[in-house]
Amino acid sequence: MKRKIATLLLMSMICVGGTACGSNAESTADTSSEVTSVEEDVVAADVTEETPVEENVEETETEETTADSTDATEEVSDEEGKYVVFTDASNEEVEAFAKKVVDAVLAKDWEAVGDMIQYPIGTEEANNLCNNKEEFVAYANSTGFSEENLTSLAAWDSADLWANWQGACIDDGNIWFRDIDIEKKDFKIVSLFDLREAGGEITE
Repeated sequence: MKRKIATLLLMSMICVGGTACGSNAESTADTSSEVTSVEEDVVAADVTEETPVEENVEETETEETTADSTDATEEVSDEEGKYVVFTDASNEEVEAFAKKVVDAVLAKDWEAVGDMIQYPIGTEEANNLCNNKEEFVAYANSTGFSEENLTSLAAWDSADLWANWQGACIDDGNIWFRDIDIEKKDFKIVSLFDLREAGGEITE
């Protein structure tokens, strides 16, 4: 009898122990499953957050590069056609004529200067109207131009040549020239020191 009781007690203990172990195993499995799920969620969240940031950086760099390229193109275009406001001639052609004018005036080569003038030049009101080359040469040799004007022109830098719709300006407006025949790119002086464009729009 005692053996039967002992056997029953032993079997009961084994059953209770097995049940407890089973519960622990299931609990451990559940916990492991939850940890794995949380880790997957964190990784997914990290990937989702990082990807747009990288795309934004690439977009920003692309926009900046495009903006820089546009600015550079505009600068080059402006430089290549900086006299287009009054002529179709190239920068080199405009600047070459300006140098020719300055060299001839400083050398007081009135014959050469006379060939570059658009007549009439000067005004009757100022008593300096020149209707042709002969009258200009006579005026330049008799009345001439002030040393102050010539000194200012000698100090002028060709890099300061600028233009507007009226033409190209030498020495802050002391001399102006423009296309008389746009197709031939035939430049002529229309204002020279005190000799202003007769009946024209350049008066200062």
